[in-house]
Amino acid sequence: ARHAQDRIVEAVRAALRSSQKDELVLFIGHGGVGSLLYASLAGLQIGAKESMSGGMGRLFKFEIDTKPSAWITLEEF
Repeated sequence: ARHAQDRIVEAVRAALRSSQKDELVLFIGHGGVGSLLYASLAGLQIGAKESMSGGMGRLFKFEIDTKPSAWITLEEF
């Protein structure tokens, strides 16, 4: 899981480096990928209770090098 997390984080950072400044970027993926990214951004251990829970259709907002928002449902967005 740690190696997968490293690959995910680097892919997100590379995508953000290639985007325009102040450009809104949307990443869509499997919940497991989102949970690994969230854990890294939030400074949590892989599998932490604060990772995604409560069903499908969840998201979080973040800016690189800042902690992410809490997970929210698509309806809350």
